[in-house]
Formats: sequence, C-alpha cells, structure tokens
Amino acid sequence: WYWRAGPALVWLVLLAAAGAAALAASRRSDHHAELARAVVASTPDAIVVVDDDGAVVELNPAAERMFGRGRDATLGRRLDDTMIEGYGVWSTEGRHEVTARRAGGEEFAAEVSTAPVVGLGEHLHVLHLRDLGDRRRSERAVSDLAAIVQSSDDAIVSLSLDGVIESWNP
Repeated sequence: WYWRAGPALVWLVLLAAAGAAALAASRRSDHHAELARAVVASTPDAIVVVDDDGAVVELNPAAERMFGRGRDATLGRRLDDTMIEGYGVWSTEGRHEVTARRAGGEEFAAEVSTAPVVGLGEHLHVLHLRDLGDRRRSERAVSDLAAIVQSSDDAIVSLSLDGVIESWNP
C-alpha cells in the first residue's frame, strides 16, 4: 500500500505545508498593511494621495483636520478645486510652497512635498503637507528678538555653557 499511497501522502503533506506557509505569509502581509495604515493615520503631517488628474484617492486624519473637510466630502474631489492653489503641484516631485484653503475659506501657507507612489501599478502621487503658520510665527519671533538685541544701547553678550563668547551686539 505504501508504494501506491506513499506518493499521494507525500503530496498531501507538501500541499499542507505550502498552504500553511502561504497562510503565514498572508498574515504577515496583513500585519504589514495594518501597520502602514496605522503609521499614516497617526502621523502629525497631512498626507494626501491623488491620481494624475489631482483627484483625492486617500487622505489621513491630519489632512482632514488641516483642511477642515471630512473624508467623504474630500475623496474624489480635485485638490485644485478647493484645497490647494496651483494646478498640477502634485505632478512635480520635490518641495513646494503653496497657498491652501480650509473648508471655511481661510487661506494659509503650506509646504508640500510630493513623490510618486511606487509599487502599486497605478499613477498616484503622495503629498505630505505642513502648515507653515507656526513656523512663520516662530521665525518672526526670532527675527524680532534679534532686532531688539541689535538695537539695544546695553551690551548684550551670548556665552556658551563653557563660557565661550558666541555673539554680541554692537
């Protein structure tokens, strides 16, 4: 019986092992996909995925908060219709400064980093957006402080923790 049933039994064992390996690979793939979704959802920067026409395919919660638009109201809409001025900014790789618009019509400066999405066989572009308002306010505060120090009649000297002079005013 072994010579007749043996090869079939070996094939069954091999098929079961292959099925178990495929199941384990599928579970790892599912875990990696869940991890990728969780990372994108938890990042503080707005992430928007658009197609070649600029229609929104996907966005994360930070993008919903930044633009003040819910997911359902945003998916399928073109970016340059209501969210970002500058036709085709998504098709040019690199960093761009753009004027963006919230749902209530408020405009704000934003930095957009764009890159093509690779490995999916679709022509998609991922945009990482950052509101420049906080950065501009911080830069303005530093600039104002520097102007005050430079125009002061008192001597102001900046020292490192080691006591080395780093700068001074006129």
